[in-house]
Amino acid sequence: MLLTLSIIVYARWLQIGLGYVVGAGDVDIWIQMCRSTFDQMGSLVAGNSRVDENLPHLAKCLTYIESLEKEAPHVIEDRRPGAEWPETGSIEFHGYGMRYRPELEPALTDVSFSVAGREKVGVVGRTGSGKSSLIHAILRLVELDSGGITIDSVDISTIGLHDLRSRICVVPQSPLLFEGSIRENLDPRGEHTDDEIWCAIRKAQLEEVVNLPT
Repeated sequence: MLLTLSIIVYARWLQIGLGYVVGAGDVDIWIQMCRSTFDQMGSLVAGNSRVDENLPHLAKCLTYIESLEKEAPHVIEDRRPGAEWPETGSIEFHGYGMRYRPELEPALTDVSFSVAGREKVGVVGRTGSGKSSLIHAILRLVELDSGGITIDSVDISTIGLHDLRSRICVVPQSPLLFEGSIRENLDPRGEHTDDEIWCAIRKAQLEEVVNLPT
């Protein structure tokens, strides 16, 4: 309202003071142009406020990028395991220890045990006792603090993360299923044949379930 009144007063001043003939159409155009200009200025101010709000988050991201320890190489060409590894899946922990951050107490300390190939083992313990940490250790989601782990006699700390993690399957307590076919869930990268997929299904004793009508 104030904007419209100001433009009308200005138009009258042009008409009376300078003898400039100002029509209703001219006034309407000026009003629309001024409104558009003020809208753009408002958007600019709001955008600037959002930038100010998000700058600390950007600074924190840059700090993480520069200060966090970099992940190990995904592939180490001269230390790649054979195509059939792991063949039996025997696992050995040798005095293994790990902590999630340098300033924290160890999550695992001097852990030593062995699991024979194809052996089924249950790990039992209270919440926080380190059950999930064993999985994190095998997948190298957290690097070791001491000791080591071997799978089929291969020290997993000496191979690339891709070569390690692509050979291990973990089904979490709350499994994630993607929308799509069973095949897409079992082989999301499309690296295996149908026969290989069916072979895995049979080994998991799920053939009857998979063949159920949808």
